This record gives sequence, structure tokens and C-alpha cells, in this order.
Amino acid sequence: MNDRPGDRDAEAMRALAEIGREAIRRLWEQRDEKESLEEEERRLLAILEDHREYRPFWEGADPDAHENPFLHVHLHEIVETQLRTGDPPEAGEALARLTARGLDRHEAIHRIMTVLVEHVGEAFHTGKADPAAYAARLRRL
Repeated sequence: MNDRPGDRDAEAMRALAEIGREAIRRLWEQRDEKESLEEEERRLLAILEDHREYRPFWEGADPDAHENPFLHVHLHEIVETQLRTGDPPEAGEALARLTARGLDRHEAIHRIMTVLVEHVGEAFHTGKADPAAYAARLRRL
């Protein structure tokens, strides 16, 4: 058994990721019963349906080490929540600017997701989140 903290952390992250994968797969199995789902589940299901290219993963296939469709849809979910709640307002403003420039909504969401990933990565490395920096990055989109 490995005692190194990094190994334990990596194993914990893999276990957490597997829980998320199974939850998505269970939700995908319920897609024909939308009326019985909670509102949050219906929103996530809509994101899954918008990503039909990942359908094999929703149905049980495992992605290779270089792609993570499960993380991708969770990032979509975070951005959609930011847009729905207006927090931060710069996310909605960025979406409006990007779509006014001709990007379709889905691609605009991906651009916002890129900024989100940069923000989360920086927060991870510095140990603190900087909402003002995130808002500034969104304003530059």
C-alpha cells in the first residue's frame, strides 16, 4: 500500500471522479423520464443532450487519458449557473458580446469556460480565488 500523500490525493480524486461519472450515467439512463426529474437534473440532462458526441461515455465507455467529457459538461453546468443567476454579471455580459460578434451560444459558452478554467487553475496554484480577476478576464472576452 502506498503511503505517500500525493498518491492518496490522486486516488481520492479518481474515486470522486468515478462518483460523478456514475451520477451522469444514471441521469442519462433517465432521459426518457424528464418529467420525473428535478429542475437541476433536467438542466444537466440538456447539457448532456447538447453533447451527443460524448454519448458513448454517457452510456458506459471510458474516455482515454486525454479527454474528459464528464469535466467538460460540469464546466458547462457551472457557466450555465453563472448565467442563470447573474453571478458574476460579467459572464452574461461576455455571452452577449460573443454572440453579438457572431459566435453561436455553445461556442460562446466554451470561450467563457476557457476563462473559468484559467481562473480555477490560478486559484489552485495560489491557494486563493480572485473574483475580481475572473470578472476582469470575462470583460476582456
